[in-house]
Amino acid sequence: EHYLAILDKLLPRWRLLVITMEQGALRPGEAIGLRWGDVDASASRLRLSASRTKTGRARWVQLPKWLTDAIEATCPLEDRTDERKVFQGLNYSAASQAMSRACRLAKIPTYTLHGMRHRRITLWHHEGVPLKVIAERAGHSNRP
Repeated sequence: EHYLAILDKLLPRWRLLVITMEQGALRPGEAIGLRWGDVDASASRLRLSASRTKTGRARWVQLPKWLTDAIEATCPLEDRTDERKVFQGLNYSAASQAMSRACRLAKIPTYTLHGMRHRRITLWHHEGVPLKVIAERAGHSNRP
């Protein structure tokens, strides 16, 4: 309920970023730093290069097709260069403020951007996804 309330109160420019973070269990910096060269739309996945991850290990992040389609709809094909950011003009500080504002407007406890990552990891755990698979998906450095 809280997640949906947050999405309802977020301005559209922030909503796709938060959904992408939650669905892929991305760290805020990983999501904000995404470039079009990282998007493999045909396979509905994102490539996080080693230089853009906390652990220094590259990984693929699988996303639902509907989300990949929504991400693609934000930028015409001819404007996508490998180094162009997917989430143009968004930064961590402003995204954190948008998240806090959405929580305040929804009259719920304040959730952090990083909390979206934790939400997805918890959902995978409750769905019975093995811990080793969760660790790989989330890019944890200490895998079980």
